[in-house]
Amino acid sequence: MEIKVIGDSKNRKALIAVLSKFCALALKIDHEPKLIKVYSLPRLKKEKKCAGAVARMSHSEIRVLLDSRLDAEALVTVIAHEFTHVRQVIHQDLIAYYQPSGKQGWIWKGKINKSSYKNMPWEIEARHSEVILANKLRKLLAKG
Repeated sequence: MEIKVIGDSKNRKALIAVLSKFCALALKIDHEPKLIKVYSLPRLKKEKKCAGAVARMSHSEIRVLLDSRLDAEALVTVIAHEFTHVRQVIHQDLIAYYQPSGKQGWIWKGKINKSSYKNMPWEIEARHSEVILANKLRKLLAKG
């Protein structure tokens, strides 16, 4: 698996790459898909109302979007959260689809899910996982 970071400074791209690779290994998704593109984008939080997002582009490519203005502490948490979604998408636990109205819908573990954001099972899982992964990442970074 290749992780390609797009956008941001050289040092920040290197940090994002290390954090992303750690999460991929910890979540045991380092063997697939063939490519994960991580985009560091300005104004993501302002325009999309989120600090990160994940989308499957094809069988072999997944995109992760991160707000480029996240500080290092938030970056650790958001990458841990979003890579949990990457795992969910790879395992097809979480599938996005479009309703006839054009609105995006979600299938979670084979069932259409219409929960509110806070109650979406994939978000509950990602919030739980982010705490564990982020703590491991912080310990790793503290060791230098």
